[in-house]
Amino acid sequence: MGAYGFSSWTLHMASIIIFSTLWGLALHEWKGTSRRTHGLIAAGLVLLVGSTVVVGYGNYLGAGGGH
Repeated sequence: MGAYGFSSWTLHMASIIIFSTLWGLALHEWKGTSRRTHGLIAAGLVLLVGSTVVVGYGNYLGAGGGH
């Protein structure tokens, strides 16, 4: 990560949240919740995956990639 070492923590935490939420969905922990709740979970996952891609791409550019 070079000069952007702080972003590894951000990527790590986002990954933990993404995978634990997916694991909870796979184990039906959200069974019985409303459609709105499911929509918020989906929106949150999309936001986390998107932010992970942005941070990862920023690291790629910061490391001299893309030139």
